[in-house]
Amino acid sequence: MSRKAIDNAREQSGHGPKSDVGICLVMVRTCYGIAAIGDVDGDGDADAFDAWVRAKFKHPETNPARIPRGVPVFWQGGSANHGHIAIATGFNGNCWSTDIKRKGFFDRVPIKRIHDDWGLKLLGWAEDLNGVRVHPE
Repeated sequence: MSRKAIDNAREQSGHGPKSDVGICLVMVRTCYGIAAIGDVDGDGDADAFDAWVRAKFKHPETNPARIPRGVPVFWQGGSANHGHIAIATGFNGNCWSTDIKRKGFFDRVPIKRIHDDWGLKLLGWAEDLNGVRVHPE
């Protein structure tokens, strides 16, 4: 599932389609093939920060180099504290993130850039998203 998510983000980055801005959770879930109603109580997560709060297998981490390949990475902050979510590449502290370089597309960027450009606080990574296990590679 993790490799598929990275491949899907890479494909969307190169070929589209362009998505709406500010729907990082929807885009990341789509890369993993996880439906919005995939969580245990059936109502989905409201935003990226909610997904972090509700993750059952989360790993707080502030060092991007220690985040494994293919897992969702979470930040806190932003407009109305919606946070942000991306997919870790597991290579030199990078991730596939939406909207950071081009609005509506995934781009590979340093995890640190989310803080530098948007002022968000890195929370860590999780082994689950919307109640579905996403194992690191």
